[in-house]
Amino acid sequence: TLRAEGLRVIEEPGWKVRTRTRWGRPRTYTPVGVMNHHTAPPVPYPVKKLYRSTNLNIKRDGTIYVISAGYQYDSGIGMAAVLARTKRGLAPFGDATARGATNGNPWYIDIEVDHLGDGSLIPATQLDALIRADAAICRHTGWTAARVIGHREWTRRKIDPRWNGNANPMPTIRALTATRLNRPANQPAPEEGDEMTLKRGDTGQAVAELQDALIGLGYKLGEWKPYKQGFRRGA
Repeated sequence: TLRAEGLRVIEEPGWKVRTRTRWGRPRTYTPVGVMNHHTAPPVPYPVKKLYRSTNLNIKRDGTIYVISAGYQYDSGIGMAAVLARTKRGLAPFGDATARGATNGNPWYIDIEVDHLGDGSLIPATQLDALIRADAAICRHTGWTAARVIGHREWTRRKIDPRWNGNANPMPTIRALTATRLNRPANQPAPEEGDEMTLKRGDTGQAVAELQDALIGLGYKLGEWKPYKQGFRRGA
């Protein structure tokens, strides 16, 4: 499924049977969504150290390591309301707040992205790989992009994923994943020069994606931003 989406995949030995157990028995694992994380230092993060905590790991060059097909310990305790929304195919409302707690480990496929989590830019190749991985899982399961959430949206104890500034990048990730799902799985990423030019007054999906991307970079709709010698209204 991942390779069909155009990803470079490395299968870690034993991934098909790797899962956490309780009293010697595999734990029940029935995922209903995907959770995105950053690893924090070191980068690159040792893959074998993720054997007991995540399902997939994405490196800065876009290579994706398949680590586990089973129950892992990366999601932890989070908000029951977020899980309820995921099961209904609805995205969370912003970052997590106290709304009742539940264990997310049985319910989410975890993707760890090698990143310091310091708000710095994420490489385009790595972000593209994350979008492809999220889309591949959603395409395979029949889920919409709304079932892709971030760790910070699940529990207020976490800040991940955190790149491209301090804003929550998940609305942008969901928008890009939704766009990817509307294209064939094997369609390549846009080449340089293929970008669409938008003008004042345009509407539609491309405008919505641009707005989500700007929000992900920390802009607020309608906010005045400094522009050269004067001021220009934000997108």
